[in-house]
Amino acid sequence: MKKYLFSILLTISLFTNGYALTLAEIRADIRVKIGDAKTDTNNRHWSDTILNSRINIIQDEIAEATLCLQARISTPTVAEQREYNYNSDVIAPIRIAYMVNSTSATVYLSTTAAYKRLEYVTVAGLDKTYGWESATSNLPTKYYERGSKYGFYPTPSAVYSSTWAVQIDYFKRPDALTVDTTAPFDQDVLLYSYHKLLILGVVIMCREDERMDTSALKTEYWALLQKMGADIKTRNDKQGGFSVR
Repeated sequence: MKKYLFSILLTISLFTNGYALTLAEIRADIRVKIGDAKTDTNNRHWSDTILNSRINIIQDEIAEATLCLQARISTPTVAEQREYNYNSDVIAPIRIAYMVNSTSATVYLSTTAAYKRLEYVTVAGLDKTYGWESATSNLPTKYYERGSKYGFYPTPSAVYSSTWAVQIDYFKRPDALTVDTTAPFDQDVLLYSYHKLLILGVVIMCREDERMDTSALKTEYWALLQKMGADIKTRNDKQGGFSVR
C-alpha cells in the first residue's frame, strides 16, 4: 500500500513544477523519498557525492533518450588534416557546415560568404569514388563519420582552413551538475517541468541497491521518459523539425 501511494504521489508531483529545481533541492527530495533525510549527516546511508554522481548519470540518460538539448559550436580546421574529434558533449550531429568565403562562394552559386551545409556520406560511399583518400585538398563539400571522429572530403586546403571553419549543430549532453545552486539540463527554462524525472530515476537506482522491488517505478519512469521524448519531438517539429545529420 505504501509503495502504491508513493507512486501515485510521485506521479502527481511530476511535471507540475514551473520552476527550476537546483541540485541541492533535487538531492534533498531524493533523500526524503528513499528515507535518508537524517539531520545527522554522519548517519546518512548515501553521501552527497554518490547522489550527485547518480543525478548526473540519470541526467545524461534522459538527455540521450530524448535529445532534449541542442547546441552550436564553431571549430577550427587544419590544412591537409582530414579527421577531427567530436566534442565530448556531442550525442549526435544535426548539421555540419563549412565556411565558404567570398572568393569561393561561387562554388555554391552564391556571392555571399556564409556557412554552407555539407552533405553526409558514408565511408563506403566514399570508397565508390576512386582515390578519395588521395584527392587534392580543396574546399570540403562532404563529411563522414568514423567512431567519435568526423572527416572531410576533400581535405581542407590552406585557403579553406581557418579558426572558425566548421559550424556544428548537435544534440548535446548536459553539463555535469557540480554546484548546488545550478539547475539540470544546462538550466534550460523550457525543461523545468522535467526536473523531477531525475528524482524518480535516482530513487530507482538507490532502491535497487537496497534490493527493493522497483518494477512499478521503472514502468512509470520509462512511460514518463517516453512522454518527455514525445513532447520534445513536438517542440522540435514546431521549429521546422530536426534530423540527425
